[in-house]
Amino acid sequence: VNSCGESVQISNPVVLYQAATDLAISISDSADPVFAGNSFSYTITVTNSSSGAIDAKDVVVNDVLPTGLTLVSAFPSIGSWASSTWNIGTLAAGTSATLTLNVTVNSNYTLSSISNSASVSSTTTDPLLVNNSDTETTTINTRADLSIAKSFTYPANPVVAGELVTFTISGTNNGPSDAAGVIFSDINLLLSDMQYSLDMSTWLPWTGTYDFGILAANNTATVYVRGRLLSSASGNLSNTASVSSITSDNDLTNNSITISSIITKSADLAIN
Repeated sequence: VNSCGESVQISNPVVLYQAATDLAISISDSADPVFAGNSFSYTITVTNSSSGAIDAKDVVVNDVLPTGLTLVSAFPSIGSWASSTWNIGTLAAGTSATLTLNVTVNSNYTLSSISNSASVSSTTTDPLLVNNSDTETTTINTRADLSIAKSFTYPANPVVAGELVTFTISGTNNGPSDAAGVIFSDINLLLSDMQYSLDMSTWLPWTGTYDFGILAANNTATVYVRGRLLSSASGNLSNTASVSSITSDNDLTNNSITISSIITKSADLAIN
């Protein structure tokens, strides 16, 4: 009511503030580069940097690991991890939460890098979404430590000039990565009519090398090689086998082996 006795309605402006938060996510790797077949970890950090002391409700992080990675374990600082989802729950203003994902690069991974992306969301309003996702790219290299073993299958020692000699040659990939273009080599000028077999049953002509192709990490491949020792041979039969690959091998000291056996003569005597 004014001074004239009239009823006057007065309205004052009211400013409404909407509760909002600012979630940010980052992802980092523990090693770079990494060899295929080896392990490393991701650290995912989610921060609620709200300036208005607003807690973020129902915070969820999604991280679907890319093809080529195998999850070993997951350790969230708060909340729970299951099936590519980290359920944080409520994240108080001004606080952070971390998730450690321990992963292994598949030994048969052949690309030069791998990228992992993670994103965060909440039922609380977040007007700044540009920092709600992040991607980490890791360089992937390959390396395979090949080794070879060889032995006389028959006869053991000594060998007899003019008779058949059989060897067992085994190549092992000690990892960590699969080895590509694996080749066994074995040449001996004292042996004739050389053949090879993968099962000691079917024998094919031996040209001096055999291409196994890909030898998976922590696996062994075996080939049997035989030939007839020249009847004129004498002294010692010394034979070297080697293994090679187009995949990097940091230890070449175990890529070849030499074995030897005494050569004896056998005479077919007859009395008339």
